[in-house]
Amino acid sequence: MYTLIFLFLSLVIHNNTDSLIHIEKRNYSITDTSDFQVKIDSIKNYCDVIDNDLDKLITKKIEVNELSSQGGEAIVYFDNNIVVKIVIVFYGDIGSRKIAAYYRNQKVIRISDLLNKYDSIVYEGNVKIAQQELTDYFFNNSKLLTTLKHYKNDENKVNDDELELKKIMDLIDKIMMKI
Repeated sequence: MYTLIFLFLSLVIHNNTDSLIHIEKRNYSITDTSDFQVKIDSIKNYCDVIDNDLDKLITKKIEVNELSSQGGEAIVYFDNNIVVKIVIVFYGDIGSRKIAAYYRNQKVIRISDLLNKYDSIVYEGNVKIAQQELTDYFFNNSKLLTTLKHYKNDENKVNDDELELKKIMDLIDKIMMKI
């Protein structure tokens, strides 16, 4: 039954892009199921709905100087005065970091943390991304469901995910206080 509803809503949302976010707010829900992969896919689809309509959302930019020598910024996306996404970007001498937090019903449902490491220092000129690490944190009812990591040109580095997630959540809390 949930699968049929999901497919129907996907078609409705896909075919009506003029009011995509508002249709989603009223009708689309994250699939409540014990099937883990279906739940993760449902969260990803919800995030795609938000990403496909960012230009229709109200934004607020906030300067963020924590965690980076080169500074950064946060962009908060609102739909009807409700935060649906926060993007935080930091720039440094040897890399950059982009954190995207997605919200549903004022609760975080996904955090994507993309870390780019450069092959040389920025001010030495023509830098390239030497290594990428993407960590996706998925939440259900404000509880961590799972962490998925994706590496490109990795050196098998191991991170303490719980500590990193706590740092990210603290940073997001600071940004929410500035709204």
